[in-house]
Parts: sequence; C-alpha cells; structure tokens
Amino acid sequence: MIPESHRIENEKLVADGYVDLFQIVLKNNTNLYLKNNNAVNWQSKSWQGIPLSFEGYSSSSTEELSRPSLSIANPNGAFSTYIRDGLLNRAVLYRYRVLYKDILEDNNVYQKQTWIVWSTPSLTNKYIQFELRTTLDGPNFVVPARQYLPPEFPCVKL
Repeated sequence: MIPESHRIENEKLVADGYVDLFQIVLKNNTNLYLKNNNAVNWQSKSWQGIPLSFEGYSSSSTEELSRPSLSIANPNGAFSTYIRDGLLNRAVLYRYRVLYKDILEDNNVYQKQTWIVWSTPSLTNKYIQFELRTTLDGPNFVVPARQYLPPEFPCVKL
C-alpha cells in the first residue's frame, strides 16, 4: 500500500526547481557571486541578481567534454575593467545547483561544477560572453614519456 503523502507528492504538477548560482574567482582572489534575475542570500553570501545566460552544457555517457558559455549583462561596461586588467583571464567559475527549497531554508545542500574562463569571444557595453572549459580540458597535459605505438607494438591499432 502506497502512503497517501507519497501519492499526493507524486501527482504534483510543479516540482522543486533548481536554482543556478555562479561564483567567479578572479585572478586577485576576489569573488563575484551572481545569480540570474533576483538576488538571494544563501550560506552567508549575497548572490547578486543580474541578467545572465548559461548555455551549451551537456553531460555525456561517452565522457565527451562540453564547452559551455556564460553570458553576463555588462551595464555601462561594469565588468569590462576586469577584462582589461586581466582578472578574468583563466578565472575559475563555480556553478552551484541548489533546490529552491534549500535556498529558502539556507540548507548547505548543492551540486558543484567547476570551469575555467577560457576566452571572451564577445564583449560590449551591454554584455560579456565567456567560453568555459573544464579543469581537465586544456594545454597543460604532458605527453607520457613512453608511447605504445606500432611497429614496436604491432597489436596496437591507430
């Protein structure tokens, strides 16, 4: 027998939604706390409401790395000085996915993802667009000292 409370919860048309909170750690260790639209207070931090768009993120079972982009409103060039001073070059971006209920109750429950601000393909006085890469996606990899390639290893196919 299914409890009545489970049946009622199952039949709700509106589920608790996720809220995306963005923390950008600049090169001088300054933190920017941003959220789309309205501002909220969560975990003793004030997340500033500003128009932004996070696009291009996908997760894959084949471990393909997505390269999302983040577009942020740049009213009167407010964030342009960060770019001019090089503070956003290779800055770290954290996305916190939090249930709306957990923001209201100030619960420390979230999913955290990390990216590096890789480039700024678009900059105007109205908005900035950042291309993001994962911390594992970049030119900092070292080719192994020993490579297993044919003809020395005939069983290996390229």
